[in-house]
Amino acid sequence: MAAARFSAGRWAASLAGCLGVAALAFALAAVLGEQPLDFSEVGRAGSTDELIFFSLRLPRVVLAALVNTTLT
Repeated sequence: MAAARFSAGRWAASLAGCLGVAALAFALAAVLGEQPLDFSEVGRAGSTDELIFFSLRLPRVVLAALVNTTLT
């Protein structure tokens, strides 16, 4: 009998690798942009960096992830 091409361990390792790449892409997309952000300022209420991150970058990345899941 031939061995299974994808065992449970191989499938789990592939899934973990894909999720790791997706998490890295999500983080880089939220961090990189035209305007450089100081992440010590992102946590401070009312700062320009906080507004850029939470009003523009994070929604853009979340929407891109949702669109990607509907396309695949």
